[in-house]
Amino acid sequence: MTGSEIPNTTAGGPSPALALLRAVGSLWYAAVLLMLLLVGMAYATVFESLHGTERALEEFYYSRWFTTLMALLAVNVAAAMLIRFPFKRRQTGFVVTHVCILVTLAGALITSELGTNGRIFVGEDQTVDEFTVRGKSTLSVSRAGGGEAQSIELRGRKFRGYVPVDHPSAPTLSLGELQIEIEQYLPDSDNRTSVTNTGDAFRHAVEVSLSESGTERPTWVFAGRPDRIEGLTIEYRLVDDSDEAKRVLARPVHGVSAGGLLAIEHQGITHRIPLADALRAAVPVSDTGYTAEVLHYYPHATVGADKKLVNASDRPENPAVQVELVSGDQRETHIAFANYPQFKSLHGHSAPGTFNVTFTAPSSATADMPIEVVGTPTGELFVRFCADGAQLFTEQLAVGTAVDSPWPGLQFSVLRHFDHATVDSIVVPRELRSEARIPALMLRVSTADEEVRTGVQKYDERKRVTIGGVSYGLSYTDQELPLGYSLKLDRFHLGTYPGSSKPRSFESHVTLTDPSSGGLESRIVSMNHPVTFGGYDLFQSSYQFSGGQAYSLLSVSHDPGRPIVFAGYIGTLIGMVIVLGTRMAEHRRKQRYAGS
Repeated sequence: MTGSEIPNTTAGGPSPALALLRAVGSLWYAAVLLMLLLVGMAYATVFESLHGTERALEEFYYSRWFTTLMALLAVNVAAAMLIRFPFKRRQTGFVVTHVCILVTLAGALITSELGTNGRIFVGEDQTVDEFTVRGKSTLSVSRAGGGEAQSIELRGRKFRGYVPVDHPSAPTLSLGELQIEIEQYLPDSDNRTSVTNTGDAFRHAVEVSLSESGTERPTWVFAGRPDRIEGLTIEYRLVDDSDEAKRVLARPVHGVSAGGLLAIEHQGITHRIPLADALRAAVPVSDTGYTAEVLHYYPHATVGADKKLVNASDRPENPAVQVELVSGDQRETHIAFANYPQFKSLHGHSAPGTFNVTFTAPSSATADMPIEVVGTPTGELFVRFCADGAQLFTEQLAVGTAVDSPWPGLQFSVLRHFDHATVDSIVVPRELRSEARIPALMLRVSTADEEVRTGVQKYDERKRVTIGGVSYGLSYTDQELPLGYSLKLDRFHLGTYPGSSKPRSFESHVTLTDPSSGGLESRIVSMNHPVTFGGYDLFQSSYQFSGGQAYSLLSVSHDPGRPIVFAGYIGTLIGMVIVLGTRMAEHRRKQRYAGS
C-alpha cells in the first residue's frame, strides 16, 4: 500500500483508512505498546526467578500475547513509515531506524520459525551424534520382541505448556490394526503402581500393613523379593514342601528358634527329621528300630572352660545339636554343627559307620529377618518376627485380621493375598512443580475388538500395554535430530573458588569428528565461550555428577535469523545517529536564520 492508494480526505474530512493508519502509526500507540512490553518483561524477570527459565520462556516470551505485541509493534513501525511516504531527505535517519527495526523483528521471526534449540547430555568418555530438540516431542509404539514400530511428531505449545489440554490436536498413531489417540496432555504427572490378581503366570504377593490399626500405609511384598515397611525389612517366603514348612514354622525353644532339620544316614538311606519334633521327644528313625532325640540345642555353640560345649548366646551364630540315637541297649551320641558339617563329634562316642548325622539350620540372614511372612503348600499364611535377636512366632494369619507385633503399639496384618499378581503403573495428574516436572500423555489404545486407556510419562522407556493378547511398548520422548558430526566428552573440569568447594566455572573438553572428512578437532566449551561447529553453536549449560562420573549438559543452537537481527541492531543504531545529526543540523540552521 502506498500513499497514493489512500484517499486523503472525504467529503467530511480525512478518510477512515487514513485516520486508522495515522492512529496505528502514531507515537502514543507506539508508547502504549512499548509500555506493555516493558511491564511484561519486568514481570517475566520476577517470574523466572520464582519458577525457572523454562516456564518463563513458555509463559512469556514464547506466548501468543507476547508474539501479538511484537507483531503490533511491527505494524506500528510500518504504519509510521507509510503515513510519511513519500520521504523527504531530512527523514533519512527516521527511515533507516524504522526499516532496521522491521529487519530486527523479521530476523527474530525467522529464528522462531526456522531456528533449532536443543541439548546434549553426555558423560565423560561417551560419544554422541544426536541432540534432543526443545519443544518437539515424539510418541512411539513398538511391538514387543522387536519388529514393527511407528512414531508421530508432537508439535506446538500444547505439548510443552504448563496447563492440561484435553484432546490436543495430533495425528492418530497406527501400527497394524492398533490405533492410539491422545486424549489429554498433562504438564506434570505422578506414576502410581497398582497390583491386580490378573496375571497370566503364578506370581505370589501379599499386601501387608504394620501400623497402629494394622490397616494403614499398606505395602505390597512379592515372594522372594525383600522389601521395607516402616523402616524394617520384610520378606514373603513360599515353602513348597510340607516337611520344610514344618521345620520353618517350628515353635521357639528356650526363647530361640528351633527351626532346623536333622539328616540321619543309615545303611545308605537318609532319614530327615524336623528338629522341633526331636526336641520334644524321641522320634522313630523310620524302620531302623532306632529313635532320635536332641539332648541339647546350641544356637551359638562354643567350647567352655571345661572343654565342653556350651551356648554363648541366643543368636544363631554357630548352630549345633547333640543327638542321641537309641535302640534297646544300643546308644549313640552325635554332635552336629550346621556351619561345619565335617566336624562330627566333640565328646561322647558312637559306633563308627552305623549312623552319620548332619544338621541344617536357617541361615543367619533368614533368622535375623525382622518380619517374615511364610506361605505353606496348603495356602496357609504365617508371620514370624525377629526382635533383638530373639525370634517370635505367631499363630496362623487370617487375611484382614491384625496380630500384635513385638514393636509396642504396632499391629501386623495381611490385607490381601494374590497368586497371579501383576503390577501396572497408573499415570495421574500432579500439582505443577517449578522444577523436575514430568509431562505425560493419557492415551486411548484400541483395536477392532478391544479398547484400553493408559498413560505414559515422558522419558519412561518401560511402559507396556497389552491388548488383543499382544504386548506393545510405548515411548514419549523429546525429538532427536542428527548433529551431522560426532561429539566426545574427553574431560569435564569444574573450577572452584580458592579455599572453598563453591563452583566458579565449568568447561567441557570435547573432540569433534567430521564424518565427511574424518577430521578431528579438540575444543573447549565453557560458560562464556561457546563453540561453533557444523552449523550449530554449543553452549556450556550445566553439569551433573552421578555414580562417580561427570556429565555435561550442552545447549545446541541453530539461529538462521541471528545475522539479520545483528544487522538490524547495527542499522538501528546508525539510523538513530543520523536522526540525531539531522536534528542538530536543523537546530544550527534555525539559530543562523534567527540571528540574521
